[in-house]
Amino acid sequence: MATPYSGKYINASGQQFQAELFVSSVTLTIRIVNEGMQSDINWIGAEIASIEPYGSGIKLTHQNLQGQLIITEPLTIAEIRRAFKHEKFINPTTHKVWGSGMAKLVWIGVIVIGFIVATYFLLLPWLGDRMARNFPKDQEIELGKAMGKSSISGQAIDQDATKWINRFYQSLAFDSTYPVSITVVRSPILNAYAVPGGPIVVYDALLKKIKTPEELAALLGHESSHISERHTLRNLFRSLSQKAFWLILFGSDGGMIAFMAEQGQALKGLSYSRSLETEADNKGMEKMAASGIDLHGMADLMKILNSETKGEEPPAFLSTHPIFKDRIENINSQISKIPLKDVKGNWKQVWNERPGTGANNSW
Repeated sequence: MATPYSGKYINASGQQFQAELFVSSVTLTIRIVNEGMQSDINWIGAEIASIEPYGSGIKLTHQNLQGQLIITEPLTIAEIRRAFKHEKFINPTTHKVWGSGMAKLVWIGVIVIGFIVATYFLLLPWLGDRMARNFPKDQEIELGKAMGKSSISGQAIDQDATKWINRFYQSLAFDSTYPVSITVVRSPILNAYAVPGGPIVVYDALLKKIKTPEELAALLGHESSHISERHTLRNLFRSLSQKAFWLILFGSDGGMIAFMAEQGQALKGLSYSRSLETEADNKGMEKMAASGIDLHGMADLMKILNSETKGEEPPAFLSTHPIFKDRIENINSQISKIPLKDVKGNWKQVWNERPGTGANNSW
């Protein structure tokens, strides 16, 4: 039962009655006794026409002239103002602004814009990731060929280094279901990136920083893991999810491949989340271990890259690879957990045949 308050009710004929009042956020119930008969008069909050000072209290008037209500108790007045704070008779200015048709349109607009923003930043990237996971592998390989060509268009290719690094990769015998191919680009920028479906691009400035075959095996293991785990494809679909979504919905896989192929230049600065980088590090070490390659090469590679960030702005490759200190700690913790197989490959021999060794010191 609601708490009763008290007041004085004056009906349309001017008769006055002591009244019990029951207040809700919608209705003000006035209970009176007239000639021994109890009756309730219900005032809807929206139908109360006005509130005005009356002596030490207030006077409420109903819009249909059904009477007036005099209230003098401060607690009752406070409860009326609290319960009906959203009604016009309590806050006429606020009600005029936010209760108008224009305000309702504004609120609808805010809701619609909020939905669009949430869709743009949350739903579509999620859909992009789902589409990438379900994207046909043969289409991904075709996409990679086109994107790989686009990403190195107009750049100088080191043909000798490219031939050698592909021989080195083959000698590693990494397990892969993708046709991995590597291109070495001449550039002073430290960079390397994976392309969906198999291509890897390595800049010769980064290649020259690598001093051991284990470090290069770590780099190629890391980048090839981005490919095998579809990290690059998933990131591209997420970043281009809006366009990709409409192409898949109203177009075809071929139309999307044509569009995505044009985005090759975006691969150079594509960044991965820390979780994806950690996964690529771990998967890369698993590939190294399966080929009998010392896993400390991955930690050594990270130390080289970490040293390049000290005292200056990180180069492109480094700025897209999160905190090396944390990655080195993870790598060191994983080394003892991943068993190294006793495999004797010829990758060390191929390493010694790299361009720049011997009389022809071009590297």
